[in-house]
Amino acid sequence: METTTIRWGAGPVTFELRSSDPEVVDHARRAFRVWQPETEDVLGSWTVSRQGDELTVDPRPEMPDGVEEQTVRTAVHAVATVEYAAVAKIFEHCDDVLTFHAALLSREGRAVTIVGPSCAGKSTLSTALWRDGWHFHCDDLTMVRGLDVWPAPRRVGLRRESRALLGEPLWNRILDSDSYLPTDRGALFQPQELEPRTPENKQLAGIFFLSRSGASPEATSPTKLLPAHAAMAIFPYSNLARRFSFSEAFRPVGELMSRVPAWDLPRAPLEEMVQSVNQLVLGRDGD
Repeated sequence: METTTIRWGAGPVTFELRSSDPEVVDHARRAFRVWQPETEDVLGSWTVSRQGDELTVDPRPEMPDGVEEQTVRTAVHAVATVEYAAVAKIFEHCDDVLTFHAALLSREGRAVTIVGPSCAGKSTLSTALWRDGWHFHCDDLTMVRGLDVWPAPRRVGLRRESRALLGEPLWNRILDSDSYLPTDRGALFQPQELEPRTPENKQLAGIFFLSRSGASPEATSPTKLLPAHAAMAIFPYSNLARRFSFSEAFRPVGELMSRVPAWDLPRAPLEEMVQSVNQLVLGRDGD
């Protein structure tokens, strides 16, 4: 059978998936259709082929520590595996772009990232901002060059707990979307499928830290960070921290934080947290 190539990407990165399996090609088209490549240079390419009742992904991505490699039997699993491999490729090999683990949202051309350890509430706050009118671009990896910012081209993952926050009508629209994939914890989906608006050009206008080490436990309102403190806080989440010497890796992080304001955002009722982001970035309470 003829091999089909599916390309997708965001900003400075482009990837491709090759397969002659019709189910894989169909699902890849639906999962990646909102991610239009902007560059011809392909950062990573994977081939998915069927052997009996199994699908092989070549090259096979390495699993994170503690995660067992699973046999791939379905097209949706194969495409999700390639998605993971693409994000890992950005973080581990894309040295000309600063990347860090963070959710990315935007509104009126202004982008914000939400940074914090696992279970700090990044997805919950991102979901609440999305409901308030923000564009929800990604929940795991943000790319920055200058002040231009892009999401890693991967579907957003939501836990089942977000269902009550989103409400049944929106949750059902997620379940009906082309890119929807059920997971053990909830769902993968592409928010842009549910937004009729054309995504705007965006520049990074603020960074919000949740549960930052060293943040005042008594704080009840956002606290603006000194650039040096913000740089030290975001440095461990960056792709450069484990690939270069401290001085080489810290320089672009420090330059970014000298230009972008950052705040500690203490845990509060969700409506108050959303209001704080709107006031600090947009200068108003939102819609």
